[in-house]
Amino acid sequence: MTKVNKDKCVGCGMCVQACTKYLFTLKDGVAECDDSDCFECGHCGGACAFGAIEYDWKKASIGDKIEFATEKDYEKLIYSRRSIRHYKSDPVDHKTLERLVFLANQAPTGSNQQGVKYIITNPETTAKLEAAAQRAVPLSNDYIKKSAPNKREGITMGAPHVICIVGNKNLGGHNAAIAACALDLAAEPLGLGACYNGILVSLYFVSDEMKEIVGLAPDEKMYMMMSVGYRGNEAYVNKIIRPAPETRYV
Repeated sequence: MTKVNKDKCVGCGMCVQACTKYLFTLKDGVAECDDSDCFECGHCGGACAFGAIEYDWKKASIGDKIEFATEKDYEKLIYSRRSIRHYKSDPVDHKTLERLVFLANQAPTGSNQQGVKYIITNPETTAKLEAAAQRAVPLSNDYIKKSAPNKREGITMGAPHVICIVGNKNLGGHNAAIAACALDLAAEPLGLGACYNGILVSLYFVSDEMKEIVGLAPDEKMYMMMSVGYRGNEAYVNKIIRPAPETRYV
């Protein structure tokens, strides 16, 4: 439920402007909300500078004031992250892994449907996935048959963990991709490395053994798999600057 604390509301109208479902109105200088069609996106609470919006939600809560990032902050993050393909064997503690997926879960989803889930393998399960993936290579396409044997540290890249990004069958690949990108960016500040593992997830789709190891529920679907762990012998000191993309205005 979304409530307006009338004692705190000053009638600024920011909630009216922010609501994507047009559920707020101003009456006698105070905001009112018909939340019968609210999908709990949090725009109203994020826009209210006076703490007048109150939630009783499962999908979100209102935190502290935002400390806005600068262009330089983003530049540091985007240039410091790399797709890491060599990992230490040391497992990552659960607190750090859960912080990683918590930060990834702050990413947007279409219509705020959320529903992205994360399955994190422990090192023993990762080893089972690696073995099953190797056995699945003959079932795959020519590209994977050629590429998989050249992986020096295996298909899971020697990472102690694989994070599977899953959801219900209506989640959509675009929502999973947004979550994966957020997870990839969040790994670096936590001292971790991550890499989208396209070969691993492709093998998952042709391997009953890998599906059994992960153990999705009947209403769940695998969308992406990422190798995650502490960086191994990869150290990067220089920015790699990609060229400006082709851009058109129409």
